[in-house]
Amino acid sequence: MGKILIDLYKLKNLYCGLGQVALNLGKYLSELPNAEDYIFMVPKGFVGYFGNKVTYRVTGKINRHFPVIHTEVEVWHSIHQMASYLPSKRSKVVLTIHDLNFIFEKESKSRREKNLRTIQKKVDRASAIVFISDFVRKMANKYIQIPPDKLQRVIHNGVDIDVDRQAECPAFIHEKEAFFFSLSEIREKKNFSVLIDFMAKLPKEVKLIIAGNDATSYAAELRKEITQKDLSDRILLPGKISENDKIYLYRHCRAFLFPSLYEGFGLPIIEAMRFGKPVFVSTSTSVPEIAGDLAFYWESFEPGNMVDVFNESMKRFDADPEYGNKLKKYAQTFNWEYSAKLYDTLFHSL
Repeated sequence: MGKILIDLYKLKNLYCGLGQVALNLGKYLSELPNAEDYIFMVPKGFVGYFGNKVTYRVTGKINRHFPVIHTEVEVWHSIHQMASYLPSKRSKVVLTIHDLNFIFEKESKSRREKNLRTIQKKVDRASAIVFISDFVRKMANKYIQIPPDKLQRVIHNGVDIDVDRQAECPAFIHEKEAFFFSLSEIREKKNFSVLIDFMAKLPKEVKLIIAGNDATSYAAELRKEITQKDLSDRILLPGKISENDKIYLYRHCRAFLFPSLYEGFGLPIIEAMRFGKPVFVSTSTSVPEIAGDLAFYWESFEPGNMVDVFNESMKRFDADPEYGNKLKKYAQTFNWEYSAKLYDTLFHSL
């Protein structure tokens, strides 16, 4: 019988979104009763990580440049649209597309066209396309030539975070301080700059923590503006944080703020909801699809309007003792066990 190969080379960077996708998809596929059907292609350090039911292949030049060696692979899953590894011609391909954010970002025309050509080639090769949101599906069908008879599926990412884990207070904040939280790589598309004037209009005793990779020019611009507006003691950018710090900040924040303009999914939104926290988001791209009816939306980023929406929404949240539980229940519908089973069904159907 043929095998199903899952390209998990993104495990090399566990602290990016695709690293977490690779980790969780591998974990839950390896727990299925038919796990022996699977080959996981992983970085060397992850051989054996998912147990002994699955077979392992190590990423490297041989697997990258000589896909013909994978003669037993009947179905090959590329877990994202820019995957570096490709299968032999006899394998059917499942391609997962996470986003087309470069369409909206400040990329050069030539760079956008190059990215589209790269994805188009992979789509042409694929037997089935998976999108992580219906928004991404619509964008892909708009900007990429996908034949109407090509098999397409929407499978949301799961969310896997230990809400019961004990976590100590990070060193950069005091236990009794009130704060809001935001988490993502600090890039322009995340739109964090709108939170600066928003915070300036709120009571001085409340802080904002914007965590995530801050080795960007946008982060430097944010810090400069924060300093100029004398908010350095209220808006903190601690950079990348540990799992302990992330769990503590989700659990103890007053609210989670996520004004991002371009998202294929928006994982932190659901993570915050898993802790029952009120979530404030934009109405852009896939955000409303993922955040649902329980999130609070900023339709305008004018500071006064943002504050009005925030205050009215927090009154609504605080007035309903079950609101937090409703958020937790909704967030639990995004789980990797269910997503892995959908993938497994798709692979075997091919």
